[in-house]
Amino acid sequence: MSNVIDTSPIINVIDWVNTVCTVDHTNFMVRVDPRGMDAVLTVDPKARFIERFTHHYGMTATLMRARTGGWTEKLNTVTGYGKFYDYCARNAKYETASILQGVTNGFLFEVDCHKDSPLVGWFLVLGVKNG
Repeated sequence: MSNVIDTSPIINVIDWVNTVCTVDHTNFMVRVDPRGMDAVLTVDPKARFIERFTHHYGMTATLMRARTGGWTEKLNTVTGYGKFYDYCARNAKYETASILQGVTNGFLFEVDCHKDSPLVGWFLVLGVKNG
């Protein structure tokens, strides 16, 4: 058994829902950790992350904001999501199984990008299913 912690980014492409009403855009459902979010934004800095958290995640974020003295960053930014993710990881033993799954497998986001974004090909290579 290895004592090495895997620090590679988590990027699990769940579905290509392609339901964005904006002309020339498409969207993907992905599970990412903060490193995965950063990697996606490195490929396409114009991509937009939309939270697809359940109500419990929102409650956890609200609790975290209260406990950390008015933290105000949005969860769809690398900095804000990083703080949320770290908080959940540190407090996972007090949280639900869904929070632990988010820490382990990445939390769910919708990634909106232009149809000619390199992310479209990149996500297809990662094995996206067309919804």
